[in-house]
This record gives sequence, C-alpha cells and structure tokens, in this order.
Amino acid sequence: MDRTKKIYEIKQFKYGRHIILGLFFFFYSYTYSMVNSYFNVLAGKFCDEKESIFHSRLILISYAAALIILGIILSIHKFRQITLSRIMGIITLMSSLMFYFLFKTENKSVFFIMIYSASFLIGLECVYYYNFMYRAFSYLKHTGLIFAISISCSILLQFQIQTVSKSENLVLYSLIIIAFISAFLNFSGASEYLANAGEDEIIRSQPSENSRFLPIFISTIIIIILFECIGNSLSYHLLALMYNGQAFAYNSPRLFIIISYILMGIFAEIDDMHYLPIITFAIVLVGILNPVLMQEKSLISVNTCIYYVVAGIINSFFMLIMFKLARGKKFAPLIAVCGRIIDSIFSFVFISSFFSSLPLYNIIGIELTAIIIVMLLFTFSGQFNFRNIRQNASWHITPIDFAKKYEFTEKETEVFIAAISFDGTMSELAKSLYISRSVLYRNLSNICDKTGCGSFQAVKYLYYELPAIDTSINLLSKESACIISDTNAESTYIQKPEEKNDTKPSKSQEVSDEKEQTSFEEKYALTSKEVITLKAFIENPDKTQKELADMQGTTLRTIQRHLANIKSKTKTKSLIELSNLYNSER
Repeated sequence: MDRTKKIYEIKQFKYGRHIILGLFFFFYSYTYSMVNSYFNVLAGKFCDEKESIFHSRLILISYAAALIILGIILSIHKFRQITLSRIMGIITLMSSLMFYFLFKTENKSVFFIMIYSASFLIGLECVYYYNFMYRAFSYLKHTGLIFAISISCSILLQFQIQTVSKSENLVLYSLIIIAFISAFLNFSGASEYLANAGEDEIIRSQPSENSRFLPIFISTIIIIILFECIGNSLSYHLLALMYNGQAFAYNSPRLFIIISYILMGIFAEIDDMHYLPIITFAIVLVGILNPVLMQEKSLISVNTCIYYVVAGIINSFFMLIMFKLARGKKFAPLIAVCGRIIDSIFSFVFISSFFSSLPLYNIIGIELTAIIIVMLLFTFSGQFNFRNIRQNASWHITPIDFAKKYEFTEKETEVFIAAISFDGTMSELAKSLYISRSVLYRNLSNICDKTGCGSFQAVKYLYYELPAIDTSINLLSKESACIISDTNAESTYIQKPEEKNDTKPSKSQEVSDEKEQTSFEEKYALTSKEVITLKAFIENPDKTQKELADMQGTTLRTIQRHLANIKSKTKTKSLIELSNLYNSER
C-alpha cells in the first residue's frame, strides 16, 4: 500500500501538520523533562545526594554530545526523510527499553549505563524534532503557538503524574507509551508528510538576515552564557532555602513557567520574532527581584514563581531565536540546537562552588552587570532597532500568492519557496529539495522567465519590492542568467543591478545588435532552446559540453542534440566552423 495513504485522514484535515508537529514536540519535551527531573528520585537508591546531583549534571554532557554529533552529521550530509524517520523510529523504541531498565534495575552500573545512554538518545531526538520546528517557522502558520502549547502540555502532564499520582510505575508507563506512539508516527510516514511542506499552507518565509547573522548569533551565545550564570546561582540559593525548611515551593510554582512559554509563543507570531529580545530583556529585568526577595524568607513562594517565569522566558528565547537564525543556513540542524548545547554544558560548568556559593549581595551585583551587558549586546546586534521593522520583517504578499500571481507550477513554487531565503550553493539547495541540479536550474530558469527578470537575484528584488529592477532583458539572457555557474560549478552567478556597466550602449546600437541576432536566428530557423545553447557555446569557448549542460540545467545529451541540429541547419561540419560562421555573420 502506498505510504501516503497511511496518513490520508490526517492529510485531509486542515491542521494536520499542526497536530503532527505539536505531538512530536510534546513527546520530546515530556521525555526530556521527565527523565531529567525524575533522575534524582531513582538515583537515591544507589548514591547519596551529593553524588546524585553531580550525575544529574553530568548526564547533560551526554545529551550535549548527541546534539553536537547528530547536528554536524545532518549539516554536512542531507539524508532522505524516509531514512531519518526510520532511524528515529528505531531510536525511540530503543529508548523505551532503556527506560524500563532504568526504573526496574537494582544494579548501580546498569542504572548509570542506562541513564547516560537514554540521555544520549534523547539528544538525538532533540536534533530531529528541532529540525522540524525551525523549518516549520518558514512554512507553517502559528508555529510559535504550537511550540508554546506543546511544551505547556508536557509540563502539565509531568506535574499531574509527579505530584498527584507519585507513582514510579506510572512515570515509566507514560514514557514507554509516548516512545511507542512517537515510533509509530515515524514509521507511518507522518514525519515525511510534515517535512514536505504543502502548497496549501500559508507560507511565512522571511528574508534571510545574512548581513546580521554573525553579530546576532555571537551576541545570543554570550547572552545565553550570562543567563546561565545568573540562573544557576539563583537556583542554588532557592533550593538551599527550600531544603532548610523554609518551604517546599517546587511543585505548584513551576506551573508559572507555562505563562512564559505562552507569552513567547504569542510574540513569536508577530513580525518574525522581532519583539522577542525586548520581551526577554524586560522579564529578565523583573528577575532582579529574585535575589532581593531572598532576604524575605516568607516570600519564597512568590520568589520561586518569579524565578520560573524568568526561567521560562530565557529557555524559550534561546530556542526560538536559534530557530530563526537556523533558517536557510548551511549548518541549520546544528544552529537550531546550539542554545540547548550551551545550556547543557554551562549547567554542568556552573555547578562549581564559585558560582553556587556566592553571597546574595554579590548575586545582585552580578545580575545587574549582566543585564547591562545584555542590553548592550542586543543594541550592538541590532535586535533593539525597531525602526522600519514592518518594512524589514514582513510584506504584503506571501510566497504562495507571489507564485500564483506569476502562475508557477507546483514544482516551481516549491523551488521558489526554498530558494528565496536559502543561504548556500546550488548543489546544497538541490540536495535539500531532493532533486538534481539540472531540475533545480530548469525551475529557476522558468521562474525567471515567468517573472520577466534576468536573474533569480532580480526575482528576489521583485519579491521584496527592492528598487532597480531591470526586467527589459530578452528571453535569451533571462534564461541563461539564472544558470551561469562559477568556475567551481558550485555557486550560481547572480547578476546584481549595481554590477551593470555604467557605460550603456546607445539605443541605435541595441537595435542594431538585436536585428543582427534576430536575422541569424531567422536565417537558420533556430528554436529558442537552440539559440540559448548557441549563445552559451559562443560565450564560453573554454567550457566542455558537459559544463555547458550544467550551466543550462539540462543533460549532456540535450546539449549535443541542440548543437547537432544547429550544425545541420547552418550546414557546418564542426563546432569551430559554426563559431566562425556565427562571428562572421554578426
């Protein structure tokens, strides 16, 4: 039976992709948080509190290792989605087996082997599902809300199981059931359906921020480190107050983290997340109340609620901002989980006595200093620049509407959506679309033809409504400009308006050249495709026929057929003779 029929009912539902994405992210979030939070309960059977805390931090290194390894692998090699879904289905089944031994074993060695292995597998799942999430922000409407609702539901379920039932067996069964459902969705083809964005969805691809990627990325890395420094210090002092008998405010106050995720999910829907930095900064500024209220031990519950709101804002910020930065980048899978990697590593690093035992007044000073630095970093990277934000971040037409306006085919629409914000070579773009370079070039050429632009860069300018669009280029240059490769045959040459020669020929010269070219075409009755091939051959005498085929996005056999037809029509016996004839008649 055809694989697409297995999820037919889901595909017919308007919000099918929303449901699949939400389920996947819910399953991962629940598994990650439950395993990490329940570890100390299980580890109490084998080690003391100090050793248990040490291992709870150390397993984050195993988790981070998985993020780095799979992130790099997916960045340098494009796997077929069916292959990835099969592998992830097997991984989730393996993790369910590890969960069973983790909860049931009485052997200390087996327990720690299982916890480190399970943490590694959960890290692999993180890369896989984050890969869906950052891509969904480019083609699926309301992805920010899906992100927030999924995490919130996982927190609510975890809270219900941990605080109400208080049963290890129920925790184990929930993890196993979720692992089996996740494996089923991967094996059934749901992940492939999610990965292949449909043309029926509202596309929200945003312009690539290549010019600001590096400052934003570096600034975000530093900001995450500063947040980790503050958060871990505050966590230590709050836990110390709880364990000293002041109050046990862990259970109910942690539900306040849901407020943060919902808030950030809503703002992620506005202007391509441009308001996330200011919201994050404002809430972190409120977080200065944390060390201040620690002097009032009677307010520890209120203090803990504030702490969880701030923690949720920070966590969602570094996830969402990395999703945004990953779009269209060569190492997108690794960039998407970069926030998680830093969070995991520094959660272990900042367990040191230096950061965990600082006096509260020092914590206040450090937090104020960190907030000032964060403000400067946001300003330096341009994330606090809200002038013309509507002009830069959104537009009046979606890629789908643009494609319909110029009557793109379904395949041309898919190529256009992917290429409009892609940052990489043509070979990498073709691999990401699972098509050959020749098919990619042919579709780009058709897009240029239908929009009346001389290059795909001009198509981008037309889409983003930038000035200096020159669409007065004839069909020959329009089709060839899209497909002229550089000497490495990796990146595509893009004609930019500013690169045009300032010394323009006169109108009489242009008319004369056009007449000469037209007369040659008409004299020998050449087709438009033969004219394109002849033009490419004449202008690139040092290139082989195979290279000409790559340039035109076609096959070697097609080039050979065109050249043979041209020789037959012009009654020339060789390509050299053909070249001499063309030059002599011009």
